[in-house]
Amino acid sequence: MKKIKKILVALQLHEDLLNVLVDASAIARDFEAEITLVHAIPEVWEQTQDFNVAVRRAEQQCSDVRRRLMQAGTRVSPNFIIEFAVPADLILASADALDADMVVLGAGEKSTLDRLLVGATAERVIRQATVPVWLVRPGAPRADVQKIACAVDFSKPAGATLATATSLARSYGARLHVLTVITDPDDQEQDRRMREHMSQFDLQGVDVEPHVVFGAPQAEITRFARENTIDLLVVGSAGRIGIQRILNQNTAEGIVRQVPCTLLAVPPRAPHAAAS
Repeated sequence: MKKIKKILVALQLHEDLLNVLVDASAIARDFEAEITLVHAIPEVWEQTQDFNVAVRRAEQQCSDVRRRLMQAGTRVSPNFIIEFAVPADLILASADALDADMVVLGAGEKSTLDRLLVGATAERVIRQATVPVWLVRPGAPRADVQKIACAVDFSKPAGATLATATSLARSYGARLHVLTVITDPDDQEQDRRMREHMSQFDLQGVDVEPHVVFGAPQAEITRFARENTIDLLVVGSAGRIGIQRILNQNTAEGIVRQVPCTLLAVPPRAPHAAAS
């Protein structure tokens, strides 16, 4: 992950907006970054006589959000990105156009149709984004990041994931749990592979603990995060236990909707994060 200087914040303008803003504001202040707000108006409005009303309402809401963020000491671009578009399309295109270093959006839930659609947007963004995507857990804003878990599978994409998690752990002074999930309970080589994998990274000054667990990746990753009260789960977007592979397993729900904490999805080949 590049040095975090530009953060694209997707405003879904639903009831969990406050949680997204709390996280985005904290990240921006932590890394001295600037936020740009993006909001997609459903394309159906463009076909009605009320589309100007929809635009004005969105502009007013973005102005209100910008004012609240600036009052909290957060740097926010005066330029909003508001278009009639499919949310995921606009988020992905805006991240590329802005050359953003991170995208922040709500993960969503499945309890209502609106939240299910937000979840679908989040899943598509992390599948296709070329920058890290910070997904805010529903229900509560982020607490201080004291425990970070990083899921790895020893593949090349996992290198970017662990490098990012290590840098964030160092920046936040957080304890880092490095987790790999095995499907063969008789595999005696995983502990050695874990040590070799971790030896490739500069872990000096980081409180780190490795974990090798047996089971299905999605279930074990979410269980580990829940049972260890993890604040931030860092997962790659590719690899054997990457987000894309998990989401393609045709499970009832993706890890995006199940994870009990904030999640950071890291794309392959992302350089490590830097604080400033």
